[in-house]
Amino acid sequence: MRIGLCSEIEGGLYMWPESSVDDSMIEKDVILGAGTCIRRKGFVRSESVLMAGSRIECAADYEGTSGPGTIFMHPSQCWICCGRRCDCGAGNFFGTWRFDSKASKFLIRGRQVTPKEKVGNATFLGDNVRSAVMVNFTPGTRVGSDTLIGPGVVATGRLDPGRAYLLKQDIVKARVSLLRR
Repeated sequence: MRIGLCSEIEGGLYMWPESSVDDSMIEKDVILGAGTCIRRKGFVRSESVLMAGSRIECAADYEGTSGPGTIFMHPSQCWICCGRRCDCGAGNFFGTWRFDSKASKFLIRGRQVTPKEKVGNATFLGDNVRSAVMVNFTPGTRVGSDTLIGPGVVATGRLDPGRAYLLKQDIVKARVSLLRR
């Protein structure tokens, strides 16, 4: 366990061996698994759980539960529950509040379910989810395992496992003329 210089801990931090906090902010009642690293202005909010080998770095603002080996880097705001080995790119945004201030509704086995707790508006990521830069997740989004999300995508609803979600791009062919003197 290591708490480095310029770290601010509000209290109730539970750390496993080989985990470290350097130049970062940790709110109260946070659990850090073995080998977890919070550094370079990382911010972990109250009652978050980071499992073994997770990393929060470079001004990432994290709240939720992460599976082992998950990485959050660069300015991104997170309120999520995620599986193992997820890798979220720079500038990802995980929406937390709906515009209508209601809880998200889910269709589970043909029944509509609305969680009573506020966690229903979190983003849920399965195992091995990879997102590129500047991906926006709306509140209550569920992403299946082994999914790739390309840059600039607005992810909403339920994303099926094992697929790649990319922006539609149009390729424009243009003629370039070079001026000669």
